[in-house]
Amino acid sequence: MTFTVFHHILYSIISYRRHFKEICDEALDLFPDIKPHLNDKSATLSGGEAQMVELAMAVVRRPRPRLLLIDEPSTGLSPENVHRFAEKIRTLKGETTVVIVEQVIHAAIKIADKYAVIRDGKILHQDRVCDIEKDEDTVQKCILG
Repeated sequence: MTFTVFHHILYSIISYRRHFKEICDEALDLFPDIKPHLNDKSATLSGGEAQMVELAMAVVRRPRPRLLLIDEPSTGLSPENVHRFAEKIRTLKGETTVVIVEQVIHAAIKIADKYAVIRDGKILHQDRVCDIEKDEDTVQKCILG
């Protein structure tokens, strides 16, 4: 059986039945583009639409996870949706530790406190995001090899 978009969101919040509508609305407010697809089979979604469902499921999950690992959240998303998602991630600070793997550094540093440049499983450089400008040459060397 292939789940619909609605089933995926429901699965993320099933133990919070009393707050179901509020949490479901939170997911749909995050990515309004998935609202017309609520009854569609998830397998029929485009890559960007599927990414929105997965990210919405992760951030509305109850109880809130203590750790959230997100791989390339900007992949397939419009700039507006990347911004909306970044704003949502900011609201999780203090509740959830979020680790993001992202090749689009500009998307990641808008929401990160710290960053690391990793290549072949090795941390080449790490620092606080507020110091990234002073580290720009070092970061570029690490990225470009």
